[in-house]
Amino acid sequence: MDLFTYSAFVLIWILYALYFGMIMPSSDAGDYHTPTKMVVSFLISFSLGLGFILFFYQVLGYGIVAWTIMLAQDWAFVAIGISIILVIISWKALPIYMVKTMKKLDYF
Repeated sequence: MDLFTYSAFVLIWILYALYFGMIMPSSDAGDYHTPTKMVVSFLISFSLGLGFILFFYQVLGYGIVAWTIMLAQDWAFVAIGISIILVIISWKALPIYMVKTMKKLDYF
């Protein structure tokens, strides 16, 4: 992997961490979760994540990191552009979700 590909690869993963990392603060805005809802949510998200990973390994033949490297080699500017757009969308949309969640709850 050359320097440009590596730089694109790192930037894609940093932006990925940003737009998925913004989900955590928005979900901590005061949602009320019962233990049953938490367990069901965990099982669904774990199953979806495992299915996503297995899809890459079993169907496509490579892992997620290998696909990201190939993406950084062949479509670096497109992948970075899409990642930047997703960061902007999550930066604008998730605070709206937080305000909506906080308005639903009665803090008084």
